[in-house]
Amino acid sequence: MRAYAAEGLGGVGDAHAVAPLINALDDNNSTVRRFAISSLGHIGDARAIEVIIPFLQDEEADMRCAAAVALGELGLSEDRFSTPPVQIIEALINSITDTDRGVCSAAVVALGRIGNPQAISALNTLAESTDSEWIRRYISEALHQIEEQNP
Repeated sequence: MRAYAAEGLGGVGDAHAVAPLINALDDNNSTVRRFAISSLGHIGDARAIEVIIPFLQDEEADMRCAAAVALGELGLSEDRFSTPPVQIIEALINSITDTDRGVCSAAVVALGRIGNPQAISALNTLAESTDSEWIRRYISEALHQIEEQNP
């Protein structure tokens, strides 16, 4: 029930839901925490950034993946010419080398969506070192997105 409530609050998209969702990040149930992370990303309130970043180090890959996706959403701005918070970019760059390919992929995709050129070097380095064709495809798309957003 708590997990569905956390998910529902994200669907509402209201800033009043941010504080209860941040509180839900301490829930004993990992599904509740994961839905709260996703909902915070969907709402897009900057207060969520600092509380989500630590989840990139969670022992559960699903939690790290949810955090990468949420940070990708938080890094987007209505004003595409504004600079996303540097801590989001740095946290996602650190996550592209995650041992879980799903987390790595989510971080790469998020960096591409955000479009910050600061990620180019790290993405190129990963492209040269990964043995995963899928990761290389995600990197290629992310680099293309960054290039399009920074003519």
